[in-house]
Amino acid sequence: MSISGFLKGILNLQKKVELNLLPSQGLFYKDDFELYIKKADISDIIEYEYNYVKDDLGSIIARVKRVVEKNLIFKNGYTFDDIKSVAAVITPTSTCPIRT
Repeated sequence: MSISGFLKGILNLQKKVELNLLPSQGLFYKDDFELYIKKADISDIIEYEYNYVKDDLGSIIARVKRVVEKNLIFKNGYTFDDIKSVAAVITPTSTCPIRT
């Protein structure tokens, strides 16, 4: 683990996503697939809210995916394209797949 990775972990700037709690239950990922998420920046929120149309579901989903994609951290050379479609949008709920 790098020093920056260690410091981020200590400062709680990123959290590991528990793949078995995603809609896909982690069944379609290789054993070395690791996924972390960090808190969105204010610029992400501003981008999400800019020209927001509450009745345009397609636009809302695209905006959420863009914010999620910008705030995911992948290990072992994986990218956002490696996430299965059912897990692409992680919604915060009481069963959110993020280890606290």
